[in-house]
Amino acid sequence: MAGRARRRRPLPDRVDDARDAGAQRDGAYRLANDDEPSTRAGTGLLNGGVPCYDVYRTKDDRFVAVGALEAKFWRILCDALGRPEWAARHWSLGQAIGDADAARLSQEMADLFRTRTRDEWTALLEPLDCCVAPVLTLAEAAVHPLFLPRG
Repeated sequence: MAGRARRRRPLPDRVDDARDAGAQRDGAYRLANDDEPSTRAGTGLLNGGVPCYDVYRTKDDRFVAVGALEAKFWRILCDALGRPEWAARHWSLGQAIGDADAARLSQEMADLFRTRTRDEWTALLEPLDCCVAPVLTLAEAAVHPLFLPRG
């Protein structure tokens, strides 16, 4: 960069950029292979085949994202939802990914999430370590602390 002052970006920004680029590349690769049975919606670990990793519609027609892939986070979530018996129904504890029981539990969760608004669920679950977050609109994301420029 001769003739111009080079602005060094902090390492965390560069790491975030690399992670995001990798995720975009990997996502595109997976979409390109959508004829594979394991990539069809509802059949895999990361595409709706398990109730602990999905997006659920709320009472106000907004959404919350659940990403409780580890059993410890799933257990916390089930307790917070008032459904501790669901904790045993996790892929890491033997629930088959994409099977009928997973689909039934996903529907039960969908029914439960429809009983409150997105912001009500966020207020209840965000303080807990259970891997649930609101799905933001573009306008909300634009002003969310996670997406604001750093330092």
